[in-house]
Amino acid sequence: MEATGGFCAGAGARTESNVSEASVHIGRECSGGVRYAPRMRDFLRNAFALGDGKPCEPSPEDRAMLERLAAEVARRRMTGPALAFLEMSRPLNAIGAAAIHFFTPLASMLANPDAAKRFAEFLEKRGSIDVLCELLEAAEKERVGETGVTDPTH
Repeated sequence: MEATGGFCAGAGARTESNVSEASVHIGRECSGGVRYAPRMRDFLRNAFALGDGKPCEPSPEDRAMLERLAAEVARRRMTGPALAFLEMSRPLNAIGAAAIHFFTPLASMLANPDAAKRFAEFLEKRGSIDVLCELLEAAEKERVGETGVTDPTH
């Protein structure tokens, strides 16, 4: 609809008696969002915000859980594939966290459900993949330092 003379075209003929009705009509439907523009602009300003810019710092409990995970991955000599997977799935870490939340009832038969919940909540944070990759690399260096073997065939 095209606004002409302050009224909406196609809304019917306007007379002096229904001017107040027309102004209500204009404010809601025909203004093109003029009345709601400041609120919408404020809402959209942060709609696609990427975070507060602070690095991801896991809590001491989370760090202990992540270090156990990294040590287990390094012990099984799966650090390389784990790092490749984490780097490839970096944009999808929030979806992975949602999947962990979804499968927690099933996973609770095999693993600690509280640890799965904490891990999923950690993955929801921006920068969590970087922290996990650093811990994996540190665990791999520690494993190589203890055994002195870098070739997984030995």
